[in-house]
Amino acid sequence: MPGKKRQRTEDTPVLYEKRVTRSQLEGERKAKKAKEEEDAVKERQRLWEERQAEIRGRHPDPVGDCGDGNLYVAFVEVGQGDFAVMSTPGGKVIVFDGGSLSTDDEDAGGKMNPESKTAFTKRLHSVLTDEKFLGNRNVIDILILTHPDSDHYNKLAAVLGDRYTIDKCYHSGNFDKYSVAKTSAFLDPITRIVQKVVKSHDPIEKKAAGEVTLQGRPVQAKDEENTVDRLDDEGGILILDEGKSCQISIIAAGITYEYKNDGSNDTNRGSIVTLVEANGAKVLMMGDATKNTEQFLLNTAAKRLTKLNLVQAAHHGSVLTSSSQEFVDLVDPAEAVASAGRKIPKHRHPSDDVIKRYVERLETSERPEISSHTTYVWPGLGEGKPYSYKSTQNVFSTGSRGTFIRKFGAST
Repeated sequence: MPGKKRQRTEDTPVLYEKRVTRSQLEGERKAKKAKEEEDAVKERQRLWEERQAEIRGRHPDPVGDCGDGNLYVAFVEVGQGDFAVMSTPGGKVIVFDGGSLSTDDEDAGGKMNPESKTAFTKRLHSVLTDEKFLGNRNVIDILILTHPDSDHYNKLAAVLGDRYTIDKCYHSGNFDKYSVAKTSAFLDPITRIVQKVVKSHDPIEKKAAGEVTLQGRPVQAKDEENTVDRLDDEGGILILDEGKSCQISIIAAGITYEYKNDGSNDTNRGSIVTLVEANGAKVLMMGDATKNTEQFLLNTAAKRLTKLNLVQAAHHGSVLTSSSQEFVDLVDPAEAVASAGRKIPKHRHPSDDVIKRYVERLETSERPEISSHTTYVWPGLGEGKPYSYKSTQNVFSTGSRGTFIRKFGAST
């Protein structure tokens, strides 16, 4: 009869489908993605361990000077490029970049003869395998790729060959952009953890500090049990923690916001900037950071950047893009070094203005003088030939001085 409800019995079929909500679908999608990422991490770990075992079978690990309680830093002479190696008081080895576009050994056509090319690779490898650094050990603890300009990474495959594995790699920009000489494809299977770093301004909200992420995930504050890959006390990303003897933090990476017109691009101003604090000393690694990067540091890290022991002059000592007077005055270093050639006309680094700016800063701070030495510099306005500049301050370029090595002991 109309209006009479039908009574349901146990045999009456239920004629409806279970509805899946949008939030449930999103939850399933996230769970699936998390599982895929977890499986990928486990597979990378497995392959890395297999490679380590295979390499150690060919090259046993002896004990060297690395880890003797000192911090060692080497800026290797590579011409127009960057390659720096560091070992911590506790024995960890960090490599910063590893590339070159041209050297002072090239002929007028921009080519090196086979003997010079072999000698160049051997020079880089000899520093890496020095007992102060890796010796005959086969694991690089940290590789920092400051940014994807080829003069900062294109020699890594040739120098590392098939002998090494890498525990962690931190990079700015997308990893596949490190493609010259197939570098990213070379590094990917020999590296346990690869993480893109962003420590930057938020151009939309215009805050002093914006995104702070590792591989797209927000970086959490450190706690008593977890300190590495966490925020340090000043808001940097702590990537190595040896307690009071050594701490290393990334304090800028992925900067895109333009505070000023410095003629730079996102790649250079996005360079990773790393602060190393060990045995009471402070060392600042700048990559190709620009005046925009420097302004971010002035805004966010000024208190921790005063009275540096050693600073790498940003962007090979370019005055057009980097080393503003305000930044040089802030860091007020005891020593400064530019990774640059001696008389390479294509790039015109280092600028005389930058070298003189650091020399004058050291003189103003009454830093101890050293014996007179020569640095080949270029006029900063894009005209003129290189000339020899003499000073009695600890300001150098690798092209003029050669590979530059410093030791910071417990009494520094």
